[in-house]
Amino acid sequence: YKIYSDFVPIRVNRYNSIGCLFLQMYSVATNRLLHSTHWLFTLLFSFTSILISAQSLSIDSLESRITNSKKDTAHVHFLCELSSKFLTYRPPLSRQYALEALHLSQKMNYKNGEMLALNRLGEYEFRQSNYARAVEHLTRALRHAEELHDSTAMAGVYRVLGNINTFGFKQYDKAL
Repeated sequence: YKIYSDFVPIRVNRYNSIGCLFLQMYSVATNRLLHSTHWLFTLLFSFTSILISAQSLSIDSLESRITNSKKDTAHVHFLCELSSKFLTYRPPLSRQYALEALHLSQKMNYKNGEMLALNRLGEYEFRQSNYARAVEHLTRALRHAEELHDSTAMAGVYRVLGNINTFGFKQYDKAL
């Protein structure tokens, strides 16, 4: 008898037992799975590479906009966006951009920019486990968000405050 399993002929005769048949079919299936897993890892690696290069292009684009823009509200937004991009893998640079945005916003009396910069500073301090300083920055950001009636910004501040109370202070009742 001949049995075809995934286009690989398997001969069965009286010397082959059913166990051998299953073993041969298992090895064919395993080889196919390993081959497909190889392609999956290749695909994942390629996708990750594309994302990293896209983020680096985004950062390069923002940095060039900062060097070419006037010191106005758009400049503050570029600084805050850069601060957000660098938060996870270059925190000191993230803090530097947030502080620069805060100083420029205060100089121009631009409340929305102050709120964004304080929010970025609060996120930075939270990730550095400086919870008290993070709460200070975020409380100031929340005040500005309330003055501006910006519910989206208020939600962002409350999110970080909730994370601080949950993971930092372990005060779960306040986190809610």
